[in-house]
Amino acid sequence: MPHKIRPMETIEPEQPTRPQPFDERAPYEEDEINLIDYLIVLLRHKFLIIGMIFVAGIGAVVHQIINSSVIEASKAFQPGF
Repeated sequence: MPHKIRPMETIEPEQPTRPQPFDERAPYEEDEINLIDYLIVLLRHKFLIIGMIFVAGIGAVVHQIINSSVIEASKAFQPGF
């Protein structure tokens, strides 16, 4: 017995749940900056931040040791000027 072929169902595109960025009339969800959120992010990545500062400091010391050169300056004074 042959199977019946059903027509394909049309899939409706989902409507966006948030306003599009180019819509100037759309209300903003949050108008203020919460500084606590930034502090939480900094505290979450504190070892990465400290580690990068440490690596940069070690790199600066190594650079200074490798490229150290002694510079001398001398000045002779002549009386009468």
